[in-house]
Amino acid sequence: MKKNKVEEINIPVEVHELEYERATNPRRIASNLLDTFLSLLLGMILLCLTFYLIEVSPVVGNFESTRNEIALSSGLYEKSEIDGFIIRKNENILDSEELTSQEKIDKLHEILYIFYQNEDFFNTSKEGLDLFYDYFDLGIDENENKLFDENHNRIYLSSDYDQAYLNFYNDLFNLSTGYLANNSDYLHSSQAIILILIFSIIGTMLVPFIIFYYIIPLFFVRTRQTLGMLLTKTAIINYDGLAVSFKKHTFRFIFIFIFEIICSIFAFLVPFIISFSMMILSKSHQTLHDYLFSTYCVNITDRTIYKDKYEYKLSLRDKEGLRIEDKDYKPYIEE
Repeated sequence: MKKNKVEEINIPVEVHELEYERATNPRRIASNLLDTFLSLLLGMILLCLTFYLIEVSPVVGNFESTRNEIALSSGLYEKSEIDGFIIRKNENILDSEELTSQEKIDKLHEILYIFYQNEDFFNTSKEGLDLFYDYFDLGIDENENKLFDENHNRIYLSSDYDQAYLNFYNDLFNLSTGYLANNSDYLHSSQAIILILIFSIIGTMLVPFIIFYYIIPLFFVRTRQTLGMLLTKTAIINYDGLAVSFKKHTFRFIFIFIFEIICSIFAFLVPFIISFSMMILSKSHQTLHDYLFSTYCVNITDRTIYKDKYEYKLSLRDKEGLRIEDKDYKPYIEE
């Protein structure tokens, strides 16, 4: 049985090198500082607008109204005569110049005694009072001397100890406000307001970042430039010297946002420091995201970035002066 001999045929492959000058680190830093400044500026404007919308929002207003009504019903809060906001009663009592120290102590004790019997915040009045008197067993002064006897009466009657008792009641008062959360309506309203504020702040800071680092570069298909890069004449190119595709630009942005921005907030800026160090110290001067996605930041002061191989091939024909009417002209076909 004869075997067919297959000869290897070496077909020369035409290779074109696209050379770009690397963007200097001062240019890249200046570009990022400008984009960061613009993002923060827009973020602050949006944040002020968001807070105003929250303030006039009927939804948030309903939550605040419910929470304030429950707080006032507890007896621990009262409406300020100056601005109408609700404040803790202990603040007015302690700041009063008309009351003696003993009168202040008596008023604080009375307010707390009534509160701990309120079944809107405790399962039963007995349970609340038991909890109330448990704090008296733990009451000590700065020298760790007990302030109350076993019947929860004041041990030191001298006025020299008035401040120690005032401190005890003030601390207990501030601690007691936490029991308002035992009321489901109060808890639900407070959580809703907090969530609205958190998502509003995150959203207003996220939107400018998306606008300046993702959406604006979408309009610069060849260069993927931010406004800072546009002013510093720098651009992002793919490893093959051509424009970065929409898909790669999207995944590159997601990585920057999640790993280098969000993770840096919770990891003491470690991811950001790593990326910045790679830009300064590595041979290719690529940041971490550029290294992982095989992209480069280049200077395009006197250069053009081609969208794809077809556009580059056409540019070569233009440089050679070939026209459709020339006999040597052949349309470029993707190989």
